[in-house]
This record gives sequence, structure tokens and C-alpha cells, in this order.
Amino acid sequence: MCKPTTEKKRLLAAETFFRSFQASREPAHSVISFETPVNFTDIKILSPSMYLTTPSGGLMLGDTDPSHFPVQFMCNNLNRPNATSYEYLGEMDYDETDRIQMTCRNNIWANKLIVNGRFKSITVVVYGSPKNPDADKIQKVDHLCTLPLFPLAENRLPSDMALSNSSEPTVGTLPSHQLEDIMAFANGNFMNSNLASGLSSYFDSNFF
Repeated sequence: MCKPTTEKKRLLAAETFFRSFQASREPAHSVISFETPVNFTDIKILSPSMYLTTPSGGLMLGDTDPSHFPVQFMCNNLNRPNATSYEYLGEMDYDETDRIQMTCRNNIWANKLIVNGRFKSITVVVYGSPKNPDADKIQKVDHLCTLPLFPLAENRLPSDMALSNSSEPTVGTLPSHQLEDIMAFANGNFMNSNLASGLSSYFDSNFF
């Protein structure tokens, strides 16, 4: 079944994957899962100087390392449930200075996006359309380890990052001094939270 050509593109998912130093030395795949069938149109990778804001007031900072590497994107095809391989969407030769976006031209309905490459960390932002346009919950989130999103003081944000004034998700770039200010503020809140010690234990037991 082909996707409707009039379907409006929207934010489907935003996810950061981390790997240990040893695991990052070999190509491996990470998976973004979805609650409902979706069609992918665009994929962006956010560098450490970039951010994503959402209409609900969320703020996600990019955390991709290294600064350049090839990465492949694949997905399952829900119209071919017995297929033994994934559908190839394309490859991006990511470079944080000028190659951060890939356009996906396909008519595939999927509920899994596979990210394959050799990296220490990667922040992936996915756009497209859900099969059910009224779906409220699209991305399936693994709650095994959920980082808190602390509120950021308005005077710490650049003037063009008005989190509550936009009805659409926004991707932008932060000057280095503003990025350092926001990270220091967020890290200070995080280290004072009760989750910090538990999260440290989680990473120690699962990645080292």
C-alpha cells in the first residue's frame, strides 16, 4: 500500500544512541521503534552544536561523535512481513560542517528504523508521516534508562529559541558560548538529582 501523497510531514522520532569505546570500533546497528506504521521522508543527524525544540517545550541537544563517518539507514516493510532482509533507505556520509540530512524517497510503511555505522554516539531526528494521521504516540520509547529533561531558564536561551511560540519542531545551531552555558546548567541540575547515582550504576554495569 503506497503512502498518501498529500500527507503532511511531521516529526516522528528523536533519539540519541551511545556506545562504549570498544563497541564503537566496529560497525553495529541501533533501532528506533514506532508504535504505529510510519513512512520516512527525511533524516537529520544533530552535531554537538545543534539542538531540537518541540512545541511542548522540549529541548534536545545534539550529541554525535565523531565529527564525520558514513552511516546507513534501513527499515522493515510492513507490507512484506515475511521478508528476510530490511529495505535500504540510503547512506549518509555524515560531516558535522555540511552533511547532516538525507532525503528518503520511498513508499514503505515501517515500524522500525535501523541505524548502522561506526560511531561513539549519534543523535538522529526522523521526519515523515504516520499511517494514522491522528496518532498521538508515534515513537516507542525504551524506559529502561530515561534521562530527565530539566526546565531551562529563559535567560539562558538564545532569543530565537522561543520554545513555546512555535507549532512546529525546530532544528537550529547554538554558538559555542551559549551551548556551554546550557550544558553547565543542565549538568548542574542532573548531578543534583536522585537519578544521577542510579544512572551511573546502569552505565557501569551495561557498558564497561
